[in-house]
Amino acid sequence: MTATLTAPTYTVPHDQFWAQGCDRCRYGIQYPIPALRNDRPLYQERLTQYQTGALRPCTCAAGLNLADWLGATDDNEQAYQNDLAALPAKLAERRNETIFANAGIPAKYAAYTLAGFEQLVGADPGKRDAILALRHYQQHGHALQQGEQRPGLLLWGPSGAGKTGSLSPLFTDL
Repeated sequence: MTATLTAPTYTVPHDQFWAQGCDRCRYGIQYPIPALRNDRPLYQERLTQYQTGALRPCTCAAGLNLADWLGATDDNEQAYQNDLAALPAKLAERRNETIFANAGIPAKYAAYTLAGFEQLVGADPGKRDAILALRHYQQHGHALQQGEQRPGLLLWGPSGAGKTGSLSPLFTDL
């Protein structure tokens, strides 16, 4: 048994005949019209054909309209791709803000790095030892105490000694 389906006929309104194109094109796409691969949405396929030069808009009203649409769509797609590319960095920044806010750490410490902290306090031998312990923890996920692995770090000292500043880079790296 064979079923035959017929599509309803669509009649273009008289005031929109221009959209069908002219004798050099069809719907603004100059002949020869590039074939579709049907591997993605139609607009993406036509946009790719336009970007590669396979699709050429006509100079008639339909072609000019198509060229405007292709240009605007290309701009929108580029903005979307840029937003997608920036998303991991934005999410990491939000994650760091949340970590610092939940831990009660002032926002000024969010930009600290171990290298920057090391340059800032490199001459202080106590802080140099702390930096070595932090680097080891950052690289290996544990601290060493007399050659024995420890699951965490404990820094102590008076207020203003640099405990928060030295630990802040670990929050952003973990």
